[in-house]
Amino acid sequence: MEQDKLSLARQIIASPLFQSQSRNQQTDILEQIIATGEVSSEEVMNLYNGNSNNDFAYLESLPYNVFLNVIINGEITGQSLINLCNSSSLINQQCNKPFKVEDTGETIPQYLFLLLLQKLGVDYNQIRQRIPDLSPRDLYFYFTVGDGLSYRRLNDKLVYIDENYINEDWSDIRNLYELLYEDDDGGKPGFLSDMMKMEDSIEFRRFDYASTEIYRAQDSFDDELTSDIEEAARLAGMTSEQLLKRSFDRNIDRAERMKYFLEAFPGVKYTFPHYLVMIRNYTEYFREYLLKLPNISDHSTLYNDIGNIVNNINQHMEEDPDLDVSKLLDKQDIEYLIRLHSRILRRELTINTKFRIFDLI
Repeated sequence: MEQDKLSLARQIIASPLFQSQSRNQQTDILEQIIATGEVSSEEVMNLYNGNSNNDFAYLESLPYNVFLNVIINGEITGQSLINLCNSSSLINQQCNKPFKVEDTGETIPQYLFLLLLQKLGVDYNQIRQRIPDLSPRDLYFYFTVGDGLSYRRLNDKLVYIDENYINEDWSDIRNLYELLYEDDDGGKPGFLSDMMKMEDSIEFRRFDYASTEIYRAQDSFDDELTSDIEEAARLAGMTSEQLLKRSFDRNIDRAERMKYFLEAFPGVKYTFPHYLVMIRNYTEYFREYLLKLPNISDHSTLYNDIGNIVNNINQHMEEDPDLDVSKLLDKQDIEYLIRLHSRILRRELTINTKFRIFDLI
């Protein structure tokens, strides 16, 4: 019986899953084995020190198809897979190895990561059409340990908060403007709304005019309002120019809209081509407005501003004795929100970027 327990400990320590863990994670597992009292600490450490290198040699010697099965069927994923890839140059080569289809001669790069993406339900080829330089490996790690994981973590919490603690529809945040900047009166989180000072700057007047016109163009379709003019036009069954032309023509008979345009764009003639340019640049007007705000890129200021709103939300939730505490917003969520904001300032994203995992890659 004692030999069986020692054999079980040996299997755990020699397994690819154990070897793929970080040193701290391995230590935790070893302590759990020792804590059972069924195997001595000396025996455990002898197994650990004597077998770990042999296991890497075993993995390095596996045929490619067997190596794939060990990784996929052994559920070695995310950070564990990163640790495994970093453990050996030969194992890293196996992880990145392309696969050649005999019938067609086609070479599929980083085949292991394509299989893992398929297991996650992610269509790599569809995403590659939009981001040609994105490798299967980078995309996989985006979903499992990078900002894709941060997105799912935050979105799950927002849906939970929406379902249990607020009367607004946080489970359907359309874009980054609603997530980060929209004023509280709009019913969205607006995690940076405290920083927004709606002074009478020309950049904000331009943004306000153009974004208002986008919604005005959809007056007849108010159940489908969207800040994406191309999507709005599709929903209305017309081109974006047709949708905006209707709104432009109505403005000609409204002196207040003409005045608003001339205040936002002094010296610009009110013609349809100019109108189109203004509407389609509204996300850039807002970015220019942001860049004029004090401390808009200062990490500590951003952290404090978002943290104030997060604390208010958490305090409201903590009044509930049935609260799932794992759904409280935390430092990781704040850091992710700051990264999204910083990407807007760098033009990697816009305020109109949809708050969806595939759009945020």
